[in-house]
Amino acid sequence: MTISRRAAVRLGSVLAATAGSAELGAGAWARGVDAVLNRPGVVPETAQRLQALLIHPDEATDGLRYATISLRSNDTAWAAYDSLDDDAYRGLAGKLSARGYRLRRLSTFQTKGGLRHSAVWQLASGPHWEARHTMTLAQFEKTSGDFASRGYRIAHIDGTATLSGPRYAAVWERGEAGGWQSFAALTGPEYMDKRAALAALGFQPRHISGYSDGGRSYFAATFEKSSAPYEAHHQMTDALFREKYRTKPEDGYRLTDVSAHLLNGNPVYSGVWEKA
Repeated sequence: MTISRRAAVRLGSVLAATAGSAELGAGAWARGVDAVLNRPGVVPETAQRLQALLIHPDEATDGLRYATISLRSNDTAWAAYDSLDDDAYRGLAGKLSARGYRLRRLSTFQTKGGLRHSAVWQLASGPHWEARHTMTLAQFEKTSGDFASRGYRIAHIDGTATLSGPRYAAVWERGEAGGWQSFAALTGPEYMDKRAALAALGFQPRHISGYSDGGRSYFAATFEKSSAPYEAHHQMTDALFREKYRTKPEDGYRLTDVSAHLLNGNPVYSGVWEKA
């Protein structure tokens, strides 16, 4: 799933992108973002531009690292928050949901002060939705099965490493699940095998969330049945991501989804480009 309108996003390990041109911030993966994390909560956006901040902690032992990406898009109302503790997140989720906002992205990340959440909501109509966070793999699989039996499909999934092991956040929407597939805790080779098998059935990646655990990358991903031309790459180095970021628009592709995580202290990216 991609977000299709303007937003201000401050998310750990995840970015949902929109149609249009993209700009990569000059300070990609710089250190020291205390001022960013202490920024006031809701971001009242008026410019017709999506601005995204990828935040990822280095296993709670290093400073946060970040990159910025901006994309042209249409205007709508958004609310974006970063570094929320659990009580603050739950309180905001209730208030914004009651005002008609839909949760579009949710990410949990480890800090020295404990787990924190980043989230973005859009003021928009749509099918009923539910969200869960800080799930273990077993909890995620059980919850997914329960929601599927009630007519829901996954609209977003995020995986992250914590001091207690990998944790997952997801958003489910009521709707036909036959055209969507979602998976978590895949190694790189397992992800490629799953992608190849689904491609034979007409599915392609929509969102890829990478995270590291024990010095190894793992992936959670959603796939949609589609015949649109696309390219998807995972575990790209910073240099490779920048190269594709620069050259893909020349081939007529737009960046629609990107996530990043640290592997042995170095940023690696996953991204999806679709034919404009």
